[in-house]
Amino acid sequence: MNHDVPYYLVDTNVWISSFFPERDGHDDSLAFINAALQKDCRLLHSPTIINDAFYISCAELKRMVRSEKRVLTQADALSVQQTAWGLVNEMNEVSTAVGLDGSDIWKANRWRSVNPDFEDNLIRAATERANADLLVTWDKQLLAKAFVPTVTPTDALKDLGAM
Repeated sequence: MNHDVPYYLVDTNVWISSFFPERDGHDDSLAFINAALQKDCRLLHSPTIINDAFYISCAELKRMVRSEKRVLTQADALSVQQTAWGLVNEMNEVSTAVGLDGSDIWKANRWRSVNPDFEDNLIRAATERANADLLVTWDKQLLAKAFVPTVTPTDALKDLGAM
């Protein structure tokens, strides 16, 4: 462990899974986040994921409204946006955004030969920058081509249970 408490950099897909009960991995994502907070661990996120978290939350909420009502009214759309803002704000309340600068973009580009996914490489750079103990993700490609310590929420939850 690099700090007095574990530092976990949490990927977008874990946050989204924790927000929506019907998503794969919801139970373990939510349990991991709650257990980490109960044990006073530091949750971190790359600032690059905020837009994705907001956009995906809006899309998911709109899908839910349409499946229930068949139509998305202007009032529904405003409500969806307010709810998505609430989810992103909640994420920011329990997690700290890791700084990002040109050196992270340089690293992401340098790692392109290992993994061509720019966003994944920015997440790795944020993990490195924060000196996080673990990157927590459901992303199979990120898990398979990890060059920073990377685990699923299920494995991180086991790690927290051992504390």
